[in-house]
Amino acid sequence: MMKITEALADFCATVSISSLPPEVVERTPLLLLDLIGSIVRARAEAAVAPPLLATVAAMGMSNGTARVFGDAAGYAPAGAALLNGALGNDKADALATAALDLASLPDVGKLTNLAA
Repeated sequence: MMKITEALADFCATVSISSLPPEVVERTPLLLLDLIGSIVRARAEAAVAPPLLATVAAMGMSNGTARVFGDAAGYAPAGAALLNGALGNDKADALATAALDLASLPDVGKLTNLAA
């Protein structure tokens, strides 16, 4: 039996734009722009930004070439991923209401029938 992570990785590796519904293709860039805007705003204004930056520095991930949206500094790839993800999550509730309906994507139904 395929595990959920393997099934998700397989789906991501094989999905193509032509297999997605047109409304998904049209809406995805807008959602990504919204997410990037949220990261930029959170980097500049969110109360959680300074503690996150301190954590990344304490973990030795504050020097590198990977970027955080809205930040001129370079980070280790893991540090940039952590910051972009956490800062983007500052708007998690609003993004959840705008999320794509994953059930409309081809073959996603297979993912929900797998054992964890």
